[in-house]
Amino acid sequence: MQKLVRVVAVLYIVYAVLIVFIVGSRIANIVRVISEVQGLGETPLSALIPLITLGFIGLALFVVICILVFFLFKQTNRVLCLVLSAVLLIGFPVGTVLGIFTLILLTRAPVKEQFGG
Repeated sequence: MQKLVRVVAVLYIVYAVLIVFIVGSRIANIVRVISEVQGLGETPLSALIPLITLGFIGLALFVVICILVFFLFKQTNRVLCLVLSAVLLIGFPVGTVLGIFTLILLTRAPVKEQFGG
């Protein structure tokens, strides 16, 4: 079971990289569209709000995944790992599949013993 927990942690790392790539490409597209529409002049703040919002959401998901991966590798704070994997269920489809698998994995008796309780 210890190897399975580590495999799930590695899958979350891949998921985090995927989120960074997707959010980064979306931000680049928004910047490109804004610059084409506005020309090279100044961009109003209202045009940047979607960009800022998307950046914060992507950063928040990345931080949540990093915290989850840290505790999965250390095999501590099982309850926090359960909560964070439940939060990541919103990331359809990859986050949902990983979240469900993590919830099932962390509720098994051998994994509870590994995490110290």
